This record gives sequence, C-alpha cells and structure tokens, in this order.
Amino acid sequence: MARKIILHVGVPKTGSTTLQRFLSDNRGLLADRGLAVLQAPGESNHIGLTLYAKERGGKTNSPQRDLFFKKGIKTQADQEHFRAKLRQSLAEEVAGLGPDIGTLILSNEHCATLSRPELEALRALLTPFAAEIEILVYLRRQDRFCVSSYSSDLRNGKSLEIEAHLASASNWRVLRYDELLLDLSQVFGRGAVRPVIFEPSGLREGDLITDLCHRLGLDPLPEAQRPSRQNEALNRQAQVFLRSFNRSFPTQPEGRDRRALRLLMEVINKDFIGQGLLPARDQVSAFLAGFAEGNEAVRREWFPDRPTLFDEDLSDYPEAVDPAEEATLDASLAVLEAVIRHWAEADLAVQREASERRRAARERKEERAAKRAARKD
Repeated sequence: MARKIILHVGVPKTGSTTLQRFLSDNRGLLADRGLAVLQAPGESNHIGLTLYAKERGGKTNSPQRDLFFKKGIKTQADQEHFRAKLRQSLAEEVAGLGPDIGTLILSNEHCATLSRPELEALRALLTPFAAEIEILVYLRRQDRFCVSSYSSDLRNGKSLEIEAHLASASNWRVLRYDELLLDLSQVFGRGAVRPVIFEPSGLREGDLITDLCHRLGLDPLPEAQRPSRQNEALNRQAQVFLRSFNRSFPTQPEGRDRRALRLLMEVINKDFIGQGLLPARDQVSAFLAGFAEGNEAVRREWFPDRPTLFDEDLSDYPEAVDPAEEATLDASLAVLEAVIRHWAEADLAVQREASERRRAARERKEERAAKRAARKD
C-alpha cells in the first residue's frame, strides 16, 4: 500500500497541544481506521522533527534551546547522533506497522518556524516513508497569536510588558504567513499544503477537533475521547506576578534547578487561568497594519472566497490600558497566598500519610506482641 503522511506544522498558539493530546488519546481508535499516530519523534508532540531539522547555529527561541538541552543536544556531534537515531527509530516503527495502515500522522507546531533549507531537511527525512506528504497548517490572526503567546513567554521566563511583547512580534517570521506558505509550497508542493483559518468561521462546525477529524477523513468520530483545553492563558494577576518574578530571578535554561519553579507553576496553572493583559486597541491596529499586505496576498492565493483573511473585530481590546492592571503588589500577594496554601495543604497531606504509617506500624507491632503472648499461654 502506498502510504501518505499528514504533517501538522502548527502554527503555534492554534490549539496544537489539544490536537496532539486528541491524537495521542485516540491512537488505538485511529489505527482501527487506518491511521497511525507515530511515536518515534515524540509520544504526542513530535518535537523530534524540529530538533532534527533545525540547525543548532540557526535562529532558535528559548523553548527550543531548552528542548535541545533536555535532549542532550549540546554540540553538532550530539545533533548528528540524534538525527541518526531518529532516522533508525522512524524506519523501525514504520516497518512494524500493519498492512491496513495507509496514513501516518505527525504533529509539531515548531515546524512552522523552520527555514526553507530546514524544511528541505525535514522532507528528506520523511520522504522514504510515504509516497505523498500533506501539510496541515492552521493560521491565527497575528495579534491573537501574540496575546496567547504572552502567557507562554512568561511561563518560559521572559519579562516583557504586553505592549513590548506585541511590538517585538512585528519581526517574527512565523507570523509572515505569505512567506510561510511560500516556503511550504516550494518544499512540499503547492498542492500538498492545506492552510486553515483558526477562527470559528474557518473551522468545520466552528470546532478545532471536528475540523481535524474532517481533514483526516474521519467524519464522524463520536466515540473518540476529547481532551480538555490545554495550555490555557494566565489571568492578569498571574501575568503581572510572573513578569515581576522573572525580572527578579532571571535564569538560563541550561542546568537550572526547576523543582521549585515547577511547584510554583503548578499552582499558577491551576488557580490563575483566565483573561490576561491586553494591549490598547490603537496599538493592535497599528501592529496588524504591518501584516495587511501579506495577509491579503494569502487571501487572494488561498482563500479567494473570504472577504478578508481574518475577521477585523478589535472590540475585545480596551481603548487605553488601565494603570490599575499593573497592581504588581496585589497580584503578587494573591499568587503567593495561593502558593502558600497549596504547599500547606501538601505538607498536611504528607503529615497525615506519615501519621497513618506510624499508626499502622503500631497496630502491626501490637498484633505481633499479642500473638507471642498467646503462644506462651
């Protein structure tokens, strides 16, 4: 059977983690339908694809540098070893698939950040395993991408204010969708690229999972497990706290002890989800103007039936930023109170467990003593 690869390349902040969780949770069900969610490049998020193709000396962001470090890729020789191992493990996994598997599914949102030569390296990796490679890419209005990514950047140790974060994104290559689609088309062929608008009007039935199933040829799939939303945005309090925290405790990804930070983030991710900080409407309008020409080129080429590439509603943004939102002390106290409460509850649970173990040990000791006494009698 001539197999096909469906490669989901992002872009980031378009529900990629939710899609990957859905694919992973339903791996068996999909296999019954002839689709294999591969595992060689990663259990659910196939980050190995980006680490394979990305040149270490090239432009990488902080999370990618962190991932290189976690995978032990510190030198060019390390990366070559990683590449050889991934090629071998992919070949072994594909060779072990049953004859009923006709489609291989791969997903990593950071593939959208690869340069054209890096995309060529990725295509060369995948070509031996399929006669056809289809590229699925979701596109999100650039300001919404940036507002969503602000929480992620704070989680990863950055400390810019939301306005500076938005301004810096003007130069992000991943947001130049005309260039991204051109690169993907040049490498994989225009007919292989399937761009989708990440907003309700662009998704089948306005739903991301339903849209993905449709594009995988799985309409309908009512028995599938649906994951909860993943990587939700932090609320204002958490964002203000983390911005201040990151400024006070700057860290580098290499070699840092992240145990305490993980405990802190567990509390924040549990108790401080919601609407985050927003830039002023006029700044958003000016920001989007910088992408207007490229977005129109994408609309003409790929979505000629849409009046505009994305909706143009900016009513979610305030006319001006309220200085009261910068109440750093109040925000910090709220987060710290939650952290202390969480740690106190955890410590109490540990004490209760230890007390229960001591009680059980006493009972066992008393039982043994009673048996010895009975034998003497």
